[in-house]
Amino acid sequence: MMKIFFVGLLIFLLLMNCNRTFSQWVLQLNSDGRPVVKIQFIGQQTGWASSVGYQTFVSVGNFYKTTNGGENWSKILDGYESFPDFQFLNSNTGWLLSTIVSTDYITSSSKLRKTTNGGNNWQDNILLNEITSFHFPDQDYGYLTSNHGKIYKTVNGGINWQQIRDSVDNSFRNKIYFLDSINGFLVENSNIKKTTDSGYNWNIVFNSSDYFIFSNIQFILNNGWISALKGNKSYLFRTTNYGNSWDTSLIYQNSEVYINNYVFMTSDSTGYYTVSNDHFSSVNNLIFRTTNKGISWINIPNLFHDPVKSSFFITDSIGWLGGGLSVNTYGRSAIFKTTSGGYPLGLITNSNNIPTSYSLSQNFPNPFNPVTSINFDIPNSSYTNLIVFDQIGREVDILVNKQLSSGSYKFEWDAADFPSGIYFYKLQAGDFVETKKMVLIK
Repeated sequence: MMKIFFVGLLIFLLLMNCNRTFSQWVLQLNSDGRPVVKIQFIGQQTGWASSVGYQTFVSVGNFYKTTNGGENWSKILDGYESFPDFQFLNSNTGWLLSTIVSTDYITSSSKLRKTTNGGNNWQDNILLNEITSFHFPDQDYGYLTSNHGKIYKTVNGGINWQQIRDSVDNSFRNKIYFLDSINGFLVENSNIKKTTDSGYNWNIVFNSSDYFIFSNIQFILNNGWISALKGNKSYLFRTTNYGNSWDTSLIYQNSEVYINNYVFMTSDSTGYYTVSNDHFSSVNNLIFRTTNKGISWINIPNLFHDPVKSSFFITDSIGWLGGGLSVNTYGRSAIFKTTSGGYPLGLITNSNNIPTSYSLSQNFPNPFNPVTSINFDIPNSSYTNLIVFDQIGREVDILVNKQLSSGSYKFEWDAADFPSGIYFYKLQAGDFVETKKMVLIK
């Protein structure tokens, strides 16, 4: 009987270790509904997600909210509307685009709503035919685009709107984004345009005879990125000078024609790029990661079988993917979360370079909740221990306890099962011993 108990215990521990190591994407939302097309978090706990229906004349969309990092999602809006875009500036103030979508993906009616209590209540802000995009750089200034390239502006948080640009083309896929109240960008018909006078005048900063379909825009200081599609290829446009000039690089191509791609940068160097080929298939749904500003990308493993349509990362490691299926009158909303940047938690070899000395780096982020990275260097093959202690010196977790070859290493530690407090981690390899402090805040 005792032997059976120990065998069972061993199997249990192995399964627990397997789950900890390989559950890099955790399913948080799997609900009847429509595909999640946008996710945004303010901090690590409070977030929202919106969905859009396809392939029906009257499309049902959903709007979700979480206050515990995505462990639970509440449906706060549900009805015969779709919600293709939203934006929150803080935990209270946000805007939501509500549309009626037809089978040709062109909006027949739309309105922009505003909330001042985190999405619990909404007021209609402006009603227009075919609102295609909007962006608020702050709580007062906002810009939106409507059918045929019209642009509207508000300077009082949406109380009043002024049309500042009339119809100039037949673009139905334009996208607007402002760095501040004065400097902004508009993408339409393979052109990237920039304004330096609050949208009254626009200069072309990128023009191509090729037909690009631009997706989303993002800036971090002077660095900017735009995801784009052309035929069966996914591209990234990148600038390092506030959008005055742009270069482009091919991310991926396949025999399938992609209709979804999305870039999200967590810092000016690290980011993610997702692609999928349609609304109904799990074929060729890919996730890429860059650590060099988008110059090169590496495909990372994922368990997301539905089309990927959105992403949001609060740190380099903690983020969410959204998507799902849309088939005629039914579908599914899905959200996955990672706390390891999409990689299995545990020990990762950082590079093939042989370091010249032993070293232990300060963990990052610090304070953290609940995942942090610990980097260390081993110049010679050594039996290595990396151990975590609580503030009274008790050993609480053994991260590494084995022979390691020379190299640079990173350990992603998940402290979800530990209480908030001060912890110490000690590296011992050969004759080298060093200890550092870290703080877990939940």
